[in-house]
Amino acid sequence: MQQDQNIKGFTLLELLVVITIVGIVSAVGIPNFMDWNADRKIRILAEKASAMINSATTQAQRGSYPFISFYMSQANGNIVFHSRGFTRKKLSETLNSGLLPQCKTGNNYYSKINGSSEYIDYYEGEGAAHYDSIAAVCFSQDGSYYSYKNLANKNLTLEGRTSNQYIIFCKTEIAVKNNNKCPISAPNLEQPAYLVEWSRFGNVTRYKFNGNTWSRQ
Repeated sequence: MQQDQNIKGFTLLELLVVITIVGIVSAVGIPNFMDWNADRKIRILAEKASAMINSATTQAQRGSYPFISFYMSQANGNIVFHSRGFTRKKLSETLNSGLLPQCKTGNNYYSKINGSSEYIDYYEGEGAAHYDSIAAVCFSQDGSYYSYKNLANKNLTLEGRTSNQYIIFCKTEIAVKNNNKCPISAPNLEQPAYLVEWSRFGNVTRYKFNGNTWSRQ
């Protein structure tokens, strides 16, 4: 049986050229991918926090949960968000007993959902934030019970004004250098970093750190 003499394989030179090209593309592409992936993880934290605060304040305004808490914790490079709240009945019972709702972070204080769990929303992701290990901010239907816990924030300049109602997210490696908390400004704070700002009535704005200042997203 006669073989086709036109079939050819790769020469050693051609193979070396291909390997060189792959190496160059990898050297350029892998760092870019790593930077993109790191930014994506921190951006997702900011997006989830924004969405959950928006959801919490919407439910407070509608009266589904006229008092509601957005809870944050961080440990070992992970962040947990969840929201819990008082139903109308529980808020009325609390006020009728002569007490005010408190922005607590412990369990067995908020209304049960379906008779079992207190969680309304829950999310867990990778990254770090600027607060201590546990923090919370609480909203109410008319803003009268707005409060927060473990968020004694320093004033930051955002779009020419000062604000102290925010959360900053950054890479875990940056937080480790700063007592496991994200720094709030340069030079210690590095990109990628995102900031979520809110108001007493739940107006939420997201910012990205550009190396020196914060730019609205």
